[in-house]
Parts: sequence; structure tokens; C-alpha cells
Amino acid sequence: MCDFPDCRKQTVKRNRCAQHGGKRFCWFPNCIENARGGKFCIAHGGVATARLCDVAGCGKHAHLHKKCIRHGGGKHCSVAGCSLHARGRGLCRKHRTTESECVLSSDEQSVDEESLDESILAFLMQPTSPCDKVVDFDWPSTSLFEIEFI
Repeated sequence: MCDFPDCRKQTVKRNRCAQHGGKRFCWFPNCIENARGGKFCIAHGGVATARLCDVAGCGKHAHLHKKCIRHGGGKHCSVAGCSLHARGRGLCRKHRTTESECVLSSDEQSVDEESLDESILAFLMQPTSPCDKVVDFDWPSTSLFEIEFI
């Protein structure tokens, strides 16, 4: 945590967060931006420290083996036969969503789609309304203003 009083932000350097002096500021007069790869911010001549792809003419950020995703630098999906880029937990976006979906266990019976459609339609066509279960109270004939409070 940051050493600044009442600050609970993560420290960057010198036990301070970025807001309270954990990062160096640009040395250009009146500039309050963070210094990048030297004494100055990007606007005043600082150098970006991000590694770029080794393929000639490519200016994208490098990942694995000093190459960008397009040039083979990323990891591939761990599902057999899938060549898509892995996004998280070793799975691509397609297989990550299918993994999180609910899957019927083998002991559960499969449902026929046509009978399911018919069941849903029958349920929706039932002659009910949200007011069917409303209980009608018998209110006294006097108004609230006529009621005496003890």
C-alpha cells in the first residue's frame, strides 16, 4: 500500500502509488505527465519501453518469441485442432465460452426440441394474468382522515 496518509492504492516505486510520487514526472517545464523510458514523457521525447515485433515492417507489440500475435508470437488454444489465439486459461474466445456454458450430465435425459417448443408455447398460452392472485381487501368506509389515533 502507498505510504501517503489514507491512500490504499498499490505502490509503484519508493512505497508510493503513481499519484503520490511513485512514478517519475516529465522534466519538460510545466509538464505533469509521467516520464517514459528516460526523463521525458512521450510528447517531449521519451521512449516507449514496449518491445516490438521482430518481423520487418511490423510495429505491433511483441508477445511470445519476440513476435506479435499475427506473426506467431501468441499461444494457441489448447483444444485439439483449434488454431485460434488463446485468450485465457489456455483457451480461445470460442472454447472459453463453451466451457462456461451449462452442460447436461450423461445421466440426464436429452430433451426433444420439438416437445420443448410445444411445452413452452402451451405455458405461454395459458389464460392467466398477473392479477389472478390478488386478494381484495374490504376497506372500512371511513377515510384515513376520520380515523382517530390513540
